[in-house]
Amino acid sequence: SSGINAEWPLRSSGINAECPLRPGVTEVISAKLKESFSPTHLEVVDESDGCGAKISVIIISEEFTGKNMLKRHKAVHAVLKDELPNIHAFSQKTHTPAEWAKKQQQS
Repeated sequence: SSGINAEWPLRSSGINAECPLRPGVTEVISAKLKESFSPTHLEVVDESDGCGAKISVIIISEEFTGKNMLKRHKAVHAVLKDELPNIHAFSQKTHTPAEWAKKQQQS
């Protein structure tokens, strides 16, 4: 045996060595954010074609009322402390329901 995995070339999914597939990362993030922030609206998007390396989130929650952006972002980072080291790029938008409604009216 040459030690080469013969199945590898047959499983072409556009994923390379720099981007190991982490199936379910968006589901794990969604579950943790729902549990911690009880959002009225939540979007978790893998922008790296299923790779899990580039994640963006929009979280609308009453939990953010009275907190500035830095405190909101720190709270999200604390909840996702186990996932973030494996994510290359993470972007977040955190709003209260009132802020979100106002933002939606403007667009």
